[in-house]
Amino acid sequence: MGGALVGARDGGIVSLDLTLVCERPKVARHREAMRRSVATILGIGVSRVTIKASINGGMGYTGRQDGLLAQALAAVELPDA
Repeated sequence: MGGALVGARDGGIVSLDLTLVCERPKVARHREAMRRSVATILGIGVSRVTIKASINGGMGYTGRQDGLLAQALAAVELPDA
């Protein structure tokens, strides 16, 4: 279940919160397909994957549409040592 380092310790990813910072493409129309894909890759339920998007107000490389920034926060469960 998701993540080589976590898997090496017999653990699993419990949930994932992903934020995309980009002006384009607009994420809303792709969100559910992305959630399903990420959940499948990690081996967790879709209800445990959150994907949201934000814009950077025209500032920096994301504002100029020169790139995309992704931030992820995962809740991980490891067995007792």
